[in-house]
Amino acid sequence: MILSTILKNISIIKVHILVFILKSAIIFLSLVPLRQAMITFFSGKTINEDMFANSDLNAFHEFFSLFVSPDMPWYGVPQFLTIILVITVAIFFLLFLFLDGFIDAGMLNVLETGRTSSFFKGMRTYGFSFFKLRLINVILFLIILTIVLVPVMYFYIIESFNFSIGVFILLAIPFMLALKMFDHGKYIVLREHKKPWRAFFLSLKLIFKNMKQALTLNIQTLLVFLLGYFLYMFLDEALIVNNAGKIWLMVILHQLTLFGKQILRYSYMVGVGNLIEIKNNGKK
Repeated sequence: MILSTILKNISIIKVHILVFILKSAIIFLSLVPLRQAMITFFSGKTINEDMFANSDLNAFHEFFSLFVSPDMPWYGVPQFLTIILVITVAIFFLLFLFLDGFIDAGMLNVLETGRTSSFFKGMRTYGFSFFKLRLINVILFLIILTIVLVPVMYFYIIESFNFSIGVFILLAIPFMLALKMFDHGKYIVLREHKKPWRAFFLSLKLIFKNMKQALTLNIQTLLVFLLGYFLYMFLDEALIVNNAGKIWLMVILHQLTLFGKQILRYSYMVGVGNLIEIKNNGKK
């Protein structure tokens, strides 16, 4: 199932390249404000001997960990670095919250019609509905996150760590359900032109249709993802980065991995679309 949907996505490789370039440009523009902050952070520092030990992106990891790790001292850090980082993350989140819905609309329209020329038409027709659908999903995610974290922290403090993990796993089920509702809701908007709120909650009925096939699709997608992940980790560990050429090689490998994840994501979405059939009245 997943292999056939991957082949379908490869057949529209030009659209995937366009989307990848667009997202890369957004990421680059989002990182521009961090330039001065990173110059200040790395100014006067020598290269860490473990810089390339675990990841080709270790330098960026070192920069960001300064602001999120409880083990890192906060004193001596210029306040404007924190302000720049927070603003950049906020802008980055808002850009993707808005644009990712439009990109999904264009991609799914191409996959539905089979015509690469329908990408921008899909963005214009369904983009704002997909954005509102994503916004609903984010709001529900924040609600579920609060519901999950409050009892987890309570049981972590009162009971034990293992018990809190059990509660977290149990309460994480609604979160996964919300993500599936988002995936199915896209097709209700795309095929039936329903309002985002209605599409989001109508999708709940579709999730429980063809449960066996849906589980198979998720397992297949997970296996392909793990195969790619372990292949990347193997190459990352095996390659000793000791010159500029190999650094660029790792950058290319990392970009190819991200491109593969993009294809897998939309391959999974095609699989979701194959599992559901919606009548004109919105009933099964």
